[in-house]
Amino acid sequence: MSYKLQIIKWVVVFSSLLVGCKSTVPSVKNQTSNSVLTEKQRIDFEEQLIDASKEKMLGNLEAAKKGYQKCISIDVNEATPYYELAQIYADQSNVPKAYELASKAVSLSETNYWYSLLKAKLAIELQKIDEAIGIYERLSNEKPGDIEMRYELAGMYLFKGNINEGFAELDKIEEEMGVSDQISMLKHQVYLKNGDVEKAATEIKKLISANLGNMEYYKTLADTYLVNGREKEALAVYEDMEQIAPNDPELNFTLASYYRQKGDEEKAKSYIYRAFENPEANIDKKISVLLDYFDASENNKVAEQEAFELCERLVANHPEEAKAHAMYADFLYRDKQYNAALKQYRRTLELDSSRYAIWNQLIIVESELGEYEQLIATCDRALELFPNQPFPYFFAGIASSQLKKNEQAITYLETGLDFALENKALKAQFYASIGDAYHSNKQKEEAYAAYDKSLKIEPSNVYVLNNYSYYLSLDKNQLEKAAEMASLANKIAPNEPSFEDTYGWVLFQQGKYKDAKVWIERAYQNGGKDSGVIVEHLGDVAAMLGNKEEAITYWKKAKELGVESQFIEQKINDGIYYD
Repeated sequence: MSYKLQIIKWVVVFSSLLVGCKSTVPSVKNQTSNSVLTEKQRIDFEEQLIDASKEKMLGNLEAAKKGYQKCISIDVNEATPYYELAQIYADQSNVPKAYELASKAVSLSETNYWYSLLKAKLAIELQKIDEAIGIYERLSNEKPGDIEMRYELAGMYLFKGNINEGFAELDKIEEEMGVSDQISMLKHQVYLKNGDVEKAATEIKKLISANLGNMEYYKTLADTYLVNGREKEALAVYEDMEQIAPNDPELNFTLASYYRQKGDEEKAKSYIYRAFENPEANIDKKISVLLDYFDASENNKVAEQEAFELCERLVANHPEEAKAHAMYADFLYRDKQYNAALKQYRRTLELDSSRYAIWNQLIIVESELGEYEQLIATCDRALELFPNQPFPYFFAGIASSQLKKNEQAITYLETGLDFALENKALKAQFYASIGDAYHSNKQKEEAYAAYDKSLKIEPSNVYVLNNYSYYLSLDKNQLEKAAEMASLANKIAPNEPSFEDTYGWVLFQQGKYKDAKVWIERAYQNGGKDSGVIVEHLGDVAAMLGNKEEAITYWKKAKELGVESQFIEQKINDGIYYD
């Protein structure tokens, strides 16, 4: 439905209320009716009409319908109840029934404007366009001063494809009323649809002349030319716009896009920078531009540099906008400028602490930087605002573990576990971290129980497989299980020195020294030469295989690498493996 038809619809509804409330208004009576009612019938009719109209106004449509039907049973030649029923059925989307009733009302009272108007509207919905046009033509002749009606008639002509008749009616209206946005834009659309770019442009030029300084019309004119391949004319319009409003941010964004499409990056850059330096420019538009840069700059150093320059302008011109600092922070974080990103994320939250995603990013950055005390404080603050979010609990637990605050870590992690809900991967990680915290707290049984729960959810988590198997090997406990887990970890993630060393050490504890040597040497060759633990393990294997001198050499090197081992001095001095 057009905007104009919507206006007319409300007029019709309003008039129907008047008709319903004033049953004695002469205009609603059929002045050509030959029926003669008795006094009682007349009174009954009017009472039923008033009651039905009340029910309609109260929204009791079924009761209203019954009331109007009773009115019709009293006087079949009275138009009003047919009209009222037509409105109800129209509102209930029963257009065919509404049209039938509206037609009956019109047949009984052809001179009633509102009855005819409703019938025309319903005819349009039923695609009876010629009938609607006939009604609009009659109504327009009866009320030539009704511009809205004539505009609707013109619209019907155009809808039907009678462009000449439609434009003729629009031209008459324009002669009387002057240049109109509605008319010119409608004609503009029709001309474009028919491929007449010049006439379409002429309509917009008329609007520009009548509304000097309105940049929207200039923009429409430029777009009209541009989408139809007339770039020279479009550029001329842009130049006119620049003369009128050189600092208009939308124009600068538009010109930046235009020159980028033309491949003129320098000009595009100059216009986009000008827009970003304007504090009046829409910040959301700037953010949108930077989001495009975010994708384009990932592997493009030139675009990346431009993006950072734009971010600096963004925060300089919108210092109190949280989203400006958040955008800059995202670029810095991706570039691994963690300290700078930290500053921007913190500023974002100073301005707006309601966005959990920013808290999450700040937590991640503080974790990357190893600021564990601050990380716990940040997580606590986030949990005050978002107590049901699992990640702050998780990171607070990890930070507590790093600070050797094992009891605190366990509390955070076990509390947060309840909020992981159906996120299986996160639950598995919670259990794994709970296991680490318990193990650090020397609560081995609780640790192993947590690791088992983690692996039940995520059996291929290589870090849990590796750590769990290593701890079991240190305890010389469930070595077969430890060997299976360590072997699986190496199948999932081959050539990982710490995993290879773990498997080798499990085999060592099983007394399989030759096999252990193979795996620990692999760890050594794959990057473990600087690991005191791996080098010490090589010495241990050599000792158990009877290679005392080789063992001492490895142990001395492990000591130089700073290995923390209870028996390293004794091993070196005695040339014997101590457990």
